[in-house]
Amino acid sequence: MKLNFTFPFILALTGYFIAYLYLKPKEFNAPNMIGLSLYQAIHKSKEYNINLRLVAEEESSDLPPEVILDQNPHPGTLIKERQTIYLVITKARSNPTLERFSNRKIKDIEKWLKNNNLKAKYYQLQNQSLSKDICIGQYPIPGTNKYDKKNIIIYLSNQKNQFILPSFIGKPTNEVLDFLKLYGLKYQTNKQLTKQSKVLEQRPLAYSVYNDENIPEISLKIS
Repeated sequence: MKLNFTFPFILALTGYFIAYLYLKPKEFNAPNMIGLSLYQAIHKSKEYNINLRLVAEEESSDLPPEVILDQNPHPGTLIKERQTIYLVITKARSNPTLERFSNRKIKDIEKWLKNNNLKAKYYQLQNQSLSKDICIGQYPIPGTNKYDKKNIIIYLSNQKNQFILPSFIGKPTNEVLDFLKLYGLKYQTNKQLTKQSKVLEQRPLAYSVYNDENIPEISLKIS
């Protein structure tokens, strides 16, 4: 008795064809990812059941980081489900390398900072060997681009004589007057001085900082 394999073969082939039609990946035009953020593109890829892969990053001065610049396959190209789209995205622009500001005038420093869209904090330190507003130090060090843009510090020379006003409270007025005359400070008292008088109050308050250009008049209340 001959076995007939024709019918089972046709049945298997039919089943395979039906399964192929059912499981065949859908084809559609590639969605446009260009201009989207990476976060938006990931959500969009889930809608289309496609995969994304980053292949390159490029600096951009006009766009924020992780914005899609290009894709392959390109938008509108016929693709299938679960196919991979390769992306090129933006990355944060690296900081400009800091120049050496030592011995440079503040105007030159500010010009360089403005051209590089940077700002700095300025601190003045007493230095009698340089003209006023000449850079005598900086942070971060020159030659680096690894820094916080909000934490650039420039130290400038200042030829003013600075001093801290001491406390006169409880001291004999003759000692206080010797100090004031030594530094050429003007003063006034609430009454005439005697050998036994002492300072009860003072204005400005003790430990205030002054320089040659803003020397105050000292007001003393004495016993």
